[in-house]
Amino acid sequence: YVTVVSPLTNQVVSQGSNASFRVSYTSYASLVHKYQWRFNGVDLLGATNATLSITNVQAVNEGAYSVQVYTTNTSLVTPPATLALRQPLTLLQSPSNQITGVGQPLKLEAAATGNMPMGFLWSRNGQLVSANSSMDGTNALSLAAVDTNAAGVYSLVITNGAFPSGIAMGTSVVVVVEGPATNKIQVAGGQPVNLSLAVASPTNLVPSIQWFFQGGLLEGATNNQLLISSVSASNTGSYMGVVTVTNLVYSNAPVTVSLVPANTVPVLISPGLWQSGQGLTLQLSGPVGRSFFIDSSSNLTNWNLFTNGTLSAGSAVVIVPPLAGSNHGFYRVRLGD
Repeated sequence: YVTVVSPLTNQVVSQGSNASFRVSYTSYASLVHKYQWRFNGVDLLGATNATLSITNVQAVNEGAYSVQVYTTNTSLVTPPATLALRQPLTLLQSPSNQITGVGQPLKLEAAATGNMPMGFLWSRNGQLVSANSSMDGTNALSLAAVDTNAAGVYSLVITNGAFPSGIAMGTSVVVVVEGPATNKIQVAGGQPVNLSLAVASPTNLVPSIQWFFQGGLLEGATNNQLLISSVSASNTGSYMGVVTVTNLVYSNAPVTVSLVPANTVPVLISPGLWQSGQGLTLQLSGPVGRSFFIDSSSNLTNWNLFTNGTLSAGSAVVIVPPLAGSNHGFYRVRLGD
C-alpha cells in the first residue's frame, strides 16, 4: 500500500515568483517507482518527480494540483491543493457607526476583495467577539437584541492565505440608548413624572440630549432626566428625547403622559392598627380640592356614611373608631366630582 504522510498545502504567491509542491509518502512491501503530477485533473507532461516546481508563476498557473503515486502493484492520488496569485486585500464596505436602543437589533457589515476564503475577526473594545469565514468576501456581525454592554468601539481584522496575520480594516462606533421603561404613563393631577434616558457610548464621545413636547422643543430640557414636578392638563401629551453623538441621532419612542380620569382617581389608604381609645388613623391623598366620603360597614354589604371632607391640601388625616359592639370594621373611600 501507499500512504501519503503530508498532504499537499494550498499556496498563495506573488506574480512572477516561484512555487513548489512536494509529496511525502510511506509504502510497504513495494517500492514507489513513478509520480505523475496533475493540473486541474490533467496530467502534466514530464512532471514525474516527488517535487513539482513552477517558475515565474502567472495567472495561467492558478488552479488545483495533485499527484498520483504509483508502486509495483497499486497507486494513490492525493487530494488537490490550490495555487493562487496573491491579490490585494481591499475593503469594499466598511462597518458604519451606529446608534440604537436597548432591545433593538445591531448589524455591522463589511465586504472585501482578495484571495478567498477570508476570515473576519470582530472585536469590541479590544476583545474578540466573533470570528467567521467567508467564501465571497462579505460578512456581518449581528446581535438580535442589544443592551448597554454592546456599546463601544468595534474593530475588524480580515485574514486570508495571502495575509495570514490579518490586516486591520476599519472601526465602527456603536452607541446604545436606554429609554423610559414604558410609553404610557397615567397619573393623578399634581403628581410628579420623571422621564429618563441612559446613553452608553465610548468614553471619548459626549452625547447631547434634547427633550421635545408635542413635537416642539422644550427650552432648557437637555439633561438625561426630564422631571414634571406636578402634572396638570397643560403638560399632558407626548414627550420624546433625542440623543445626538457626533453625527449619530437617536429618538426614543414617544411617551404619552395623561391624567387618570376623574371618576377613577386612586386614593391611597395607609395601613394602620386600632389604637386603644383612638381608633384607626387613615391617611388619604389625592387631587387638591376633591371631596371625599368615607363609608363604614360591618359585613362589606351594608354601608353607612361615616364622614366626608375635602382634600384641601391634596391630603387628609381621618381617625375612625371601631364599630360599636365589634372589634373590627370595614371602611371605603369615595371621591366626589
